[in-house]
Amino acid sequence: MTFQVYKSRFKTAVDVVSNYPTAEEKAFNGSSYSRTSISGSPGLIPEQFALMQNYPNPFNPITNIRYNVADDSPVTMVVYNIMGQEVIRLMNNDIHAPGKYSIVWNGLNQRGENVGAGMYLIRMVSGGFSDTRKMVLLK
Repeated sequence: MTFQVYKSRFKTAVDVVSNYPTAEEKAFNGSSYSRTSISGSPGLIPEQFALMQNYPNPFNPITNIRYNVADDSPVTMVVYNIMGQEVIRLMNNDIHAPGKYSIVWNGLNQRGENVGAGMYLIRMVSGGFSDTRKMVLLK
């Protein structure tokens, strides 16, 4: 019997394989416990925080923003215009488990209005990590 579980201690998904040395253990001998061995599957959980370039870029009016979270951590994601003014806060200290994520921005500001064509900045902050990417909205 083989199945996958997420082990937060290892920050990875692991395959769990039943290992029965004797026939009695295979029958569980009236117990709900068994021996298991764990072998990792590297690359499923990111080792570093990252903010990837949005796609498509340029976009009209929807774009996808991918990001990686390496530890249980709050994530803040904010879109700014070229003058540094906050356009919309997509996430505000939302707690994320380690993993690979994606969020969609539909070209609206905080009030739900369409923003104008131009260059925008997406900024991700999580723990000690911070990164910014340029995005271009075409109309």
